[in-house]
Amino acid sequence: MQRLAGLESYEGGRQVVIIHEAHTMQLAAANSLLKILEEPPADLVFILTAQNGDSLLPTILSRCTWVKVNGQEAEQEAASVMADLAAGLFSDLNKMPDSKVLLFADQVREDRSGVEAFLQQLLVLLRDGAVCHWVPQAAVLCCSKPQYLPFSGRECLLAAGWVEEAMTQLKANVNSRLLLDVLLLKLAALARKDRH
Repeated sequence: MQRLAGLESYEGGRQVVIIHEAHTMQLAAANSLLKILEEPPADLVFILTAQNGDSLLPTILSRCTWVKVNGQEAEQEAASVMADLAAGLFSDLNKMPDSKVLLFADQVREDRSGVEAFLQQLLVLLRDGAVCHWVPQAAVLCCSKPQYLPFSGRECLLAAGWVEEAMTQLKANVNSRLLLDVLLLKLAALARKDRH
C-alpha cells in the first residue's frame, strides 16, 4: 500500500484508493494504512467503506471525514428510479421504433443489479396492470403506475411471464445485454400489436 501511495497519477492529478470493507482489515494492514494517513501525499485520496466504523482503529477514525450512507434509503431510491423508468418505457412503448427501444435497454443495463431491479419493477407494473384491468376499483391499491400500460389484462399476464422468465435467466448468468434487448423488443411488438 505504501508503494502504491508513492506512484504518480496517470491523469487528473489525483489518485483515489478505495478500501472496501475497511472494518475487516487486520491490525498489520490498519497500521500500514495509518502510516500513510499520518503524512499523506497531497494528491492521494483514500475512501474507506465500512459497515461499522467503530471496528476501525481510533487513530484512523480521527483522520477521516465521515459520510454515513443508509443502504435501505439508497435501495428505495434506486427502486423508485427503476419504477419511473419502467413507467416511462410503457408510456411510449407502442410508438417507439426498435432502435429507440434498444437505446432504452442500454440506459437500464449499466450494471447487472440495475437490470434485476428494472425487471422487478416491470413485473410489479404488469401485475398491477392486470389486476386494475379486471378490477378497476383496485387501482387505488396499486403502488405502481399501471395507467401507462398499453396492454390488456391478458397481455399484461403474458408480458409478466416473459419478465419472470428473463429474471430466471438473469440468475442463470445469461448475457444481460441480449436478455434485455430481446425482452424489450418483445414487449414493444406486443404494444404495437395492441394499437393496430
